[in-house]
Amino acid sequence: MEERDGSDEDAIIAYNDCLSRYNEHKEAMVSLARLYQNTGSNEQCSSYCNKLLKIDPSNEQATFMFANLMLMKDQTEGAIQTYIQLLEKTPDNFNTLSQLIELMRRAGRLSDIPKYLENAEKACQRSSLSGLHFCKGLYHRCIGEPQQALKNLNTARFDNFYGQPASVNMIEIYLNPTNEMIHTSQTGNDEQVYSATTENIAVANELI
Repeated sequence: MEERDGSDEDAIIAYNDCLSRYNEHKEAMVSLARLYQNTGSNEQCSSYCNKLLKIDPSNEQATFMFANLMLMKDQTEGAIQTYIQLLEKTPDNFNTLSQLIELMRRAGRLSDIPKYLENAEKACQRSSLSGLHFCKGLYHRCIGEPQQALKNLNTARFDNFYGQPASVNMIEIYLNPTNEMIHTSQTGNDEQVYSATTENIAVANELI
């Protein structure tokens, strides 16, 4: 409750008090790790993730936070392998999948992503379709297929969780004509002018 009220110090005291009575309380460890991560106390976050993973090696929340800590230390390959391990256990973990897509883009390994999208689609429940469309949209954006990206992101943008990042990606696609041109202007010699057209700007404004 203290965490929801925004008092980090009170929440930390409460969770530590909980651990003093039962030192393997998983929920308290996860909450402490998340609090420390949110406040930039990465060493404390790492410590609680390690403690939790010793008790529960398959804990997804601790594993995900640990992977994020790896990224902060520029341990990209370690983070990629950690995300892959998470997806092997839960293929439709779309938060993890979206992170993996971004990492694979940076690593130049986007060709590895379709198999994870396929596995996610097979495991996906109807209630999680927005997450699937969001990840598909990210992937198509990364490989330079803006029309497919917009189609999937448009489906995801009405979701409570994925709606905002989906809308942000759509706006960036419309306003980033260099890489993701949807409407293009033409010069007299038929060369494309890479600048956001009136149509692009109008659509982007509607999404804001």
